[in-house]
Amino acid sequence: MSDQGQIFLDSEGDSWYERNKSTIESAKASADITFILQILNGSSFEIKDLLEVGCSSAVKLNWLASSFSASGSGIDPSSLAIQQGKEKYPDLDLNVGLASRLPFEADKFDLVFFGFCLYLVPPEEIELALKEALRVLRPKGFIALTDFDPGIEMTVPYKHVRGLSSYKRDYMQILNKLSNVTLIAKHSFSNSGNFFVEDKNSRVSTQIFFVDEPLSSLCNITNGS
Repeated sequence: MSDQGQIFLDSEGDSWYERNKSTIESAKASADITFILQILNGSSFEIKDLLEVGCSSAVKLNWLASSFSASGSGIDPSSLAIQQGKEKYPDLDLNVGLASRLPFEADKFDLVFFGFCLYLVPPEEIELALKEALRVLRPKGFIALTDFDPGIEMTVPYKHVRGLSSYKRDYMQILNKLSNVTLIAKHSFSNSGNFFVEDKNSRVSTQIFFVDEPLSSLCNITNGS
């Protein structure tokens, strides 16, 4: 586990949640969930089980699970957010943890959604986090992610804790290194609202990928079996 991950588990996860709680609780008009439902709800692919990584208090996860009539699981480093999510949404399976160590069995989910959290995963763990998503994803499943999307790799200081950083990168490029994926839809907006901006540092997108080959199949090919 990275030092950054441990800091979020120990304290910053709760601090982040406290700073953003009011925004989180009003997330029912969020551009990313609206877009995911527009693309996937009613498609020929049934979403029975879904996971949100970085679920906070599970407002968006509950919205997705209810809309798909699916079982919902979530993970977040904030024990406070998870506690409050469990109180509000007792039917969801909520866990304290990190993207790089998912406490779920392989081939469990039809959709894995990264809810604006990957920018906080350090470089030495980003491939592990995405491999974990591929591991728990069923064959022919979907990965959706909302995150910064500047078009170039950027590392900027994390303003709330000295010594931590935020990382902005091309997730499609990383996923294509790990598996055979197809980008099926992308919605670009900004961290200021549901509109595109010129400032690269503020650009955000929601991307939806179809995983053509599960991670287990690629591992078998790599191992020569």
